[in-house]
Amino acid sequence: MKSTRWKIVRIFMHAGAVFPLAWLVLAALTQRLTFNPVQYLEQRSGDYALILLLASLACTPAAILSGIQQIRQLRRPLGLYAAGYAVIHVSLFIWLDYGGDWQTILSTINGRTTLWFGLAASILLLVLAITSICCIQFRMKVWWKRVHALVYLAAALVLTHYALTVKGNLMTLSGKILGVIVAILILAILLIIRTTTFQTLLTHLRGKIQKSDK
Repeated sequence: MKSTRWKIVRIFMHAGAVFPLAWLVLAALTQRLTFNPVQYLEQRSGDYALILLLASLACTPAAILSGIQQIRQLRRPLGLYAAGYAVIHVSLFIWLDYGGDWQTILSTINGRTTLWFGLAASILLLVLAITSICCIQFRMKVWWKRVHALVYLAAALVLTHYALTVKGNLMTLSGKILGVIVAILILAILLIIRTTTFQTLLTHLRGKIQKSDK
């Protein structure tokens, strides 16, 4: 991909990641949120964290399918944006929802399994973001890749948290579970594309196509 086109792609990536936050801030300042603004802000920031995390995980599969290796360079910024929205999500829960009352917060977390998954996912995403800093990454050496392989665990935790918060039942396929199903399918497809078996099959198919074009 040419340098100019790649710069445009990166600009659109950053704009797309920042726009939801700008829209939420503007909507809050102009009082255009729902009747329960705190809950709305929490839900939307959580949704954006999940979307950006899946987008980050999609970079390597997209590079594998397209052959454009530059796409891999978008993993880090998209992952950092996902972590940023996760921090915002947790901060809204702590400070707007509970006013920083840690006793009440801890009591609430102890009584709700879904919050444990969300808290674990947010902490893990924050750790991954911190260890993405170049100097820390350099010091970690080979351990950096091992730690960052936990991004899939983070995705699983986020999806579990999301599934437990929606009003529906995955087992009976009832309620508002379409978003959860779509997210699970996307993650499953991304994991399949990364497997050695799939990449071997893809290389074989490309070889056949190249032979037929000659």
